[in-house]
Amino acid sequence: MPFTAVHMRNFPDFDMLPAIVPTSFPFESGSFKPFLHARIAAVEGTGILVNFAVYENAATLPIAQNTADQLQNCCASISLCPFPEVSARYINVTGDIFGGFTGKLCTDQEQIDDLTGEITADFTPLTQGGSNEIGYYWGLTFLLSDRLLDRLYGTHTLTPASVMRGNIYILCHNPAMEHFGSVSPITDLQNRTPYRCDGFADIPFISL
Repeated sequence: MPFTAVHMRNFPDFDMLPAIVPTSFPFESGSFKPFLHARIAAVEGTGILVNFAVYENAATLPIAQNTADQLQNCCASISLCPFPEVSARYINVTGDIFGGFTGKLCTDQEQIDDLTGEITADFTPLTQGGSNEIGYYWGLTFLLSDRLLDRLYGTHTLTPASVMRGNIYILCHNPAMEHFGSVSPITDLQNRTPYRCDGFADIPFISL
């Protein structure tokens, strides 16, 4: 499935956007591959909106929330370098099934700044959940605002010709639910966290 984002003038209806699905599960020998739909939209004058829908049912999980280590929960995560021609630093945002939310500025595997407060101040992350013909899901929508991008990368503009880089992950470190999947295959199999840039893929824009 192509790894793309959508360039738009207005706030999107995410159900109308192409979905990105992790299909690389390098540690999974069986059939346990949790299903994630991710959608990315750059909205002119607003920033980058990301939407996750993860088909896991919190009511049936064999784990409890871990507030000390988010990655012990069932997580959806994106690492995104919006202006790779300017800087290799990337933003990682991770949400979990219990409503946890973190944002980090990273380089390679190092977390160099906590962006959680800035991201949530610009736009309160929207959590959602429910069920449809596929099953029960939990979800998250958040914004990487133009203001935040300007502070981190300088005044640059995403256009339909821009190409971002990054990857999307679905993971859990708890042994009762342990899994790790990504959209673009990873190469460093010793690192099972989303704080990484190996496996980054180009993310071109399409216009709707």
